[in-house]
Amino acid sequence: MLLYAPGHGILVSFHKEVFIQLRSWVPANLPRLVTLRRVFSPVLLSFLVCSILVTVILYWRHPDAFYNPQLWAEDGTRFFSNAFLQGSQSLVMPFAGYFHTLARFVAWLVSWLPADEAPRWYALASWALLICIIAYVFSARLPFGLGTKLLLGLALVATTVDNEVFFNLANWATLTSLFWLLLSISSEPHSRLQWLFDVLLLVLTGLNSPFAVCLWLLFLLRWYMRRTRPSLSLLVLSLAVAAIQFWNMPARINAGNALPVWNEVFIDAVLYRFGFMFVGEQIYHLQLTDPLRLLGLSMLGLGYGGLFWHAVRQKNWSLWSVLAGGLLAGLLSLYVLRQTPGILIYSAGRHFFIPAVTVAWGLILSDIKPKFWRWLPLGMIWMAFLFLTPSNKNQVLPDLDWAGKTAECVGTRPACRIPINPVVDPPAWFATMNSHVFRAPVISNTLSVQFGEQIELVGYDWEETATTFDLKLVWRALGKMQTDYKFFVHVFNPNDPTQILLQEDLMPLGWQYPTSKWVPKEIIADQVTFSLANLPPGEYQVRAGWYDPNSPTLGRLTAHDLSSGKILQDDLAILPSKIVVP
Repeated sequence: MLLYAPGHGILVSFHKEVFIQLRSWVPANLPRLVTLRRVFSPVLLSFLVCSILVTVILYWRHPDAFYNPQLWAEDGTRFFSNAFLQGSQSLVMPFAGYFHTLARFVAWLVSWLPADEAPRWYALASWALLICIIAYVFSARLPFGLGTKLLLGLALVATTVDNEVFFNLANWATLTSLFWLLLSISSEPHSRLQWLFDVLLLVLTGLNSPFAVCLWLLFLLRWYMRRTRPSLSLLVLSLAVAAIQFWNMPARINAGNALPVWNEVFIDAVLYRFGFMFVGEQIYHLQLTDPLRLLGLSMLGLGYGGLFWHAVRQKNWSLWSVLAGGLLAGLLSLYVLRQTPGILIYSAGRHFFIPAVTVAWGLILSDIKPKFWRWLPLGMIWMAFLFLTPSNKNQVLPDLDWAGKTAECVGTRPACRIPINPVVDPPAWFATMNSHVFRAPVISNTLSVQFGEQIELVGYDWEETATTFDLKLVWRALGKMQTDYKFFVHVFNPNDPTQILLQEDLMPLGWQYPTSKWVPKEIIADQVTFSLANLPPGEYQVRAGWYDPNSPTLGRLTAHDLSSGKILQDDLAILPSKIVVP
């Protein structure tokens, strides 16, 4: 039409010139184009396009996560603090009734980097996790067309759920469970290496998600339909992982003051959550009545029932598994949250991310005829995302100056509690860290006792009352240690040094800061408190030392008095001051 439109002569000439140039340029550069096509295969090109589009959508949703990321909720209180204080022990610490192995592993790795960069690494790792999910979608293990895979990838971020799902470790439990859904519908492995990859992916992601306790059923379906050894091995492993995750869950599931399942609030939560997928925040303007509840449950039942019936009739077990997985995850979330009605009804975040994504995935994977009944609900989901959830767009969290506050702490204070998002009144979310301090505090009593080549006792303070004795020991790290040493403090009778009246064996800072985390020349001030209530009147002395708790002989570190150059008897540093019990 443009070529025949009057007044467009210049444009027509321009188009002709471009056409002439292209006609001569393409044959001359055809070998390069062929080579480029080989490098960028259609699969790789589609994956890159999908990844770019997902990243652009994420930037639209949460732009400050790219230029000023913030720690979010459990990112600070659990993952950052536990990794910083407990080190590798944090990897096996359950929280909220299940393990978070992958998220804790990332937090542990980041704990070795400068603390002020932690939010950036958490956000980057969370973005990379989404890209890994997209990469698996585009792998040859899923038998879908490239257009379908592109839509599946976009559905990860183009739903109405809140932004709290993205850019934090706290919600990896939700994202990693998608790998179980994809594994349950993937093709059989063609090599031992592929099988090993499936096993590792199932175990690592399952040990990071509570939904393993219900999604193992998908592997039961996979084995039932295929009856292959790889499917059987995945079923057995999924059962084992589900049992491990369930082990710590009863305390949360059986929490007090829980609503009964068949309750008006519970039903409203179901309708609000699924309604939010299609009409966004407009659902909150709807006051539910009994007729509306009946209508909503009927529509929900017909929608899911129709998709399940279509999947069974067409023998589309991929569609069946996706829908069943989303429904199971949604029901588990609703059941666990039944003791918190406010979150149950109004949360549109991580708790209902899987149902939202799987509804979109189910519609994409279905081939319902006429196509109108497939594209209408999909269009409603994406229109709700684009226009009916404004709170999810251009979200900027309050800048709590994480970098500035960590800079104030590091090297100046031994312990810090740094506020993080979300901001509530009164403040409830903090990240706790022990700072590396290199300047010894002012102490009343100086010493210079070296234990092995690792630790030096530079002095001590104490405070004595009629019933208690508080001792502060100041240590200096002489080098990097691979062993987590323990120190001990004895209160003994100076007339009979073998008579130990009081004793403490401790890891530094109340078991929170093992010596393997110390850095060279760092100062650690530790506090030990004894009760003197059971000591008879008299004078007592205090001695301290270090030993390796992993050694079969519990061997002590050799103690040298640096002022005299002598090795101390029994590798014990005896403090000159005395305790006097009247």
